[in-house]
Amino acid sequence: MTDEELKELVGSLAVSQKETDRQLKETDEQIKKLSISQKETYMQLKETDRKLDKVANMISGIGTNQGDVAEDFFITVLLKIII
Repeated sequence: MTDEELKELVGSLAVSQKETDRQLKETDEQIKKLSISQKETYMQLKETDRKLDKVANMISGIGTNQGDVAEDFFITVLLKIII
């Protein structure tokens, strides 16, 4: 291999290394953005879970309330029949 061929090879390797460095930097930036996005998604899911728990408690309360109403109705009707 001649000196000129070695210089061209080293030059092309330097260019390739710069491109690789640029791609790595770009990849690092994308990973940072994804990390931020993942944290935001986690917080949104946490808020969604909180809201779902609240809705579940509300629905549970409605069921309990309807049960109380049905029980009162049954007792009222039963007392009318007995008395």
